[in-house]
Amino acid sequence: MALVGGPWLLDGATATPTGAAASEAVATIAPSFSVDRLGARTAATLTFSDVGGPNGVPGPLAKALLRLPAGLAGSRLQWPTTAGCSAVHLRRDGARGCPARSQVGAGSALLKWPEGGTAVGTEQARVWVFVAPTDGEYALEILGEGTKPVRRRVVIRVPLAVETGAYSADLELLVPPIPAFPGEQDASIVRMALTLGNARPPGHGKGLGIFVPKSCPQGGFPWEVQLTYTDGSTGSAAATIPCP
Repeated sequence: MALVGGPWLLDGATATPTGAAASEAVATIAPSFSVDRLGARTAATLTFSDVGGPNGVPGPLAKALLRLPAGLAGSRLQWPTTAGCSAVHLRRDGARGCPARSQVGAGSALLKWPEGGTAVGTEQARVWVFVAPTDGEYALEILGEGTKPVRRRVVIRVPLAVETGAYSADLELLVPPIPAFPGEQDASIVRMALTLGNARPPGHGKGLGIFVPKSCPQGGFPWEVQLTYTDGSTGSAAATIPCP
């Protein structure tokens, strides 16, 4: 599917962390719409960055809870007609051979890990987002795949939970351990950029339909991410997309 991206750095805000690694976490999120017009079909891009910790390597993430602005999900979200792509398939075969229209997003990620002393290992990974097989809940499968210096695949299942108030839905990412090398700390996600949806409708029932809410609250459309690290510390970051 053709994904249409927009500006990736809009109104990013710094995290407000707590806990053991509070002084080290420096996380931000930056959301944007590719078509920024009330009620319009759009693609949503979210960039997450975390550069805290020694040598700019934060602790590994255990969970990220993303909260979407009111009106973005719920009845306005058009789920694609597809069998979905399972985590089993993605771990075994990667992005190849998934059912038609099951891919609803793509992006990239940067991983880092300490390698003793002051050295830092890095890896660029490609990221794909697929609709998960529907078995009573709406969910996405995020596939991350790196090739150098370590070939690996990571799959994260992301259920969609409806919310009320300033936010319309929660996406909970339970991040599995991402091994680097024996004896080294697991890899940390220091940057991830994802684009979801398609600004141009490919046809009835095809593609993930995301629409800019029909009305904009005072101050803009709010986004928030709540972070939990493997050492038990927590943090959060918030940002807004200004009203059109």
